[in-house]
Amino acid sequence: MSTHAIKLSTGGVAIITLLDKETTVEQEIAKWPQDQQDLVVSHRKIKRADIPKSRKYREAWTDALPGEKIDIDEDKKFEVDTRIVLTQRQQEYKDIGDQLDAIMKWIASMPAGTVPEELAGMAAHSMDVKRRFKKPAKPTKGVKK
Repeated sequence: MSTHAIKLSTGGVAIITLLDKETTVEQEIAKWPQDQQDLVVSHRKIKRADIPKSRKYREAWTDALPGEKIDIDEDKKFEVDTRIVLTQRQQEYKDIGDQLDAIMKWIASMPAGTVPEELAGMAAHSMDVKRRFKKPAKPTKGVKK
């Protein structure tokens, strides 16, 4: 059994473990779709210990730096961290319509002349739309008989 790092033109790295000594890395790469084969720059044998233990930054792994270990591209790591935070925020935020509605209500409640005229106009328009298209009243009981 042998493990190999396959350097890709994207800057990333693929890791492959060959289970028998007769199979070559080239034979395994030949099984990949052509567009993925075209990304292969080079490959080398590595130790399992050279691979980062955590897969959190798997998208940021690279074999572009000198040395034996698979490294983590700091720019790509930043992108991964940013995407994680934005996803977490999105899951916690209320729907954008609800957020905008709350902001427009607040702006509309401000005394005249305390917010820019354009913003006050947007809030007035929003309140007008709410008056013309009212949400249905929430039922007070579950199922009607």
